[in-house]
Amino acid sequence: MTMNETCRLCGSKRLDIICRRIKSGIDANVLRCQDCCLVFLEDKFFEPKRIAELYQGSYQYVPSLDELVGTPHDPYKIKAERIAQYLDPAQTSLFEIGAGSGQFARVVRDRVKRLVCQEFNSDQADSLRQLYSAEVYTEGLEEIVLEDVFDVVVYLHVLEHIPDPLAWLRQTMSYVKPGGILYIEVPNVRDPLLSLYRVSGYDQMYFRQPHLFYYDQNTLRLMLERAGFKHMKIGVDQTYSLTNHLHWTDCKTPQPSLNVGYRFHMSGEFHGSPELRKDLESGFYAADARYRETLIRHGFGDLVYAIVENRP
Repeated sequence: MTMNETCRLCGSKRLDIICRRIKSGIDANVLRCQDCCLVFLEDKFFEPKRIAELYQGSYQYVPSLDELVGTPHDPYKIKAERIAQYLDPAQTSLFEIGAGSGQFARVVRDRVKRLVCQEFNSDQADSLRQLYSAEVYTEGLEEIVLEDVFDVVVYLHVLEHIPDPLAWLRQTMSYVKPGGILYIEVPNVRDPLLSLYRVSGYDQMYFRQPHLFYYDQNTLRLMLERAGFKHMKIGVDQTYSLTNHLHWTDCKTPQPSLNVGYRFHMSGEFHGSPELRKDLESGFYAADARYRETLIRHGFGDLVYAIVENRP
């Protein structure tokens, strides 16, 4: 392979091309380092002008979660529970970087004393202010001047967008109080549909222009260690359901929304009694939970998370 690219984590030139086309039919090399196993897009996607044009356009993420809000399948409720021990409505200050449409703010607003957000999109920033009384910055992290430090700083599916994650991570930890935490979630390149079942065409939907990096437990840990962090817990989770995976492996296409994808979904009409439906659902939900637990136990899942403590 003739390329000038080097690994953006370990500097190795031993890179493999694992995909040549990404979402929306864009021609692109997706590279994997043979030495540290980091996966990332080729150099042209890191050009500042290209990145600026992407985010200055209409790009924003608005998940379709209306049927899941407040249920056990609400993914943002699950995220909040993962760091529940660090949240106290009487004293916790929380800074969310890349707050998007405010799905996490919705869940934590009543569980923290002070909520501060960073969000590029001006419409979403206004929504965060109006709906959740958040203090919002619309500049990039490198432009924000903060004199405060926080009990909790959160990156939810943001780090994969950042062209210089080491610099951002080091700056971010300066915002975390001694004894506080940095909480990170990123998509997991050990997503079962990509790396376990290898569903035809899934790679060309999974890899996408806004996502410059693709982590797993090991590469996220290595990135955090290179940034100077020592005390961390790394884990995986599987948010999409068994029926979502069955749909993908059978139809090779996504389900219509996250409302369907995140929970076990009984398709079609049902003409039995309510008691029978309840019994069947109980069995299906148990099978779904066991399926997710099995994947996680073997290191597979669709996201990786890290809880990083700020202590010597």
